[in-house]
Amino acid sequence: MPDESLRNVDSALGLMQEICEERSNATNKSSYEAFQSLSIMQQRKLVNSTYVLANAQTITDVAQDLKKKLRTTVENRHIEPFLIRLEGTWFKQAIQLLSSTSFAAISLGKLVSIIDDLRSQFLPSNLPSDFDDALPTIMDINGDERIFVEQLRLINASEFVIKKAIINYYRASEQRSRWLRENLLKPGEDGKYLARLKEEWDHHFSLHEMNTTGSIEIDCIQLGRKIYTSCQNEGARPIRRDFDAEYVARGSYHALADKQKIGWHPEYEAQLNVGNKGAA
Repeated sequence: MPDESLRNVDSALGLMQEICEERSNATNKSSYEAFQSLSIMQQRKLVNSTYVLANAQTITDVAQDLKKKLRTTVENRHIEPFLIRLEGTWFKQAIQLLSSTSFAAISLGKLVSIIDDLRSQFLPSNLPSDFDDALPTIMDINGDERIFVEQLRLINASEFVIKKAIINYYRASEQRSRWLRENLLKPGEDGKYLARLKEEWDHHFSLHEMNTTGSIEIDCIQLGRKIYTSCQNEGARPIRRDFDAEYVARGSYHALADKQKIGWHPEYEAQLNVGNKGAA
């Protein structure tokens, strides 16, 4: 922050008022009028809260300088996605502070904490989680005819269960797509992860099927519910060791179910009317 002893608010206010009266620059006409529409007290408050920093960096210069400083924080190939998330967090904090009625600032300690948290997400054993709170723009539970939703209807899932499934499907799809766009995944890692979940489903399906003796529809529904619950809980394996956002695993099971790679009802393939349903 500049030295307050060097500031002269009265002098600056007088100069601005003179400039507004002269209106020498036609391009700034609306700005002159906006300033003059303020009361003297409001004008003084505006000038008092304004700081002009000589030779300040441009937005482009700041971005390039940040990238240089972040070279010791994250792998060079990940600097761009790291910086995008850092800027997003910074802007979110800044908006909250600007909207506050009390004086506050982003402390150095807070900034270091933000950077450390992001850095941990870019370690080889982890990945950034960007869609923890994201919701699909449109959600029509009763009218949704995607196959993964039909799979849940086969086991008489409640609307609440279907709603959570739609949300997790959306979050997982968006997250995995972003990782792929930003080259944060290793070659073939996404496909290998889905294959791991498929094997996990095989495991849970076989264990629950072994403990089921009935073959009537009510038994099939109960079996499907057990398989689904098991996969969504202990079967929600992370894509990397330290990644703990379970929506990716839970939603990716639905991506597999949508392609009929897996299912919950033991006779899901026979019962799904694929010709009238569309995969997501």
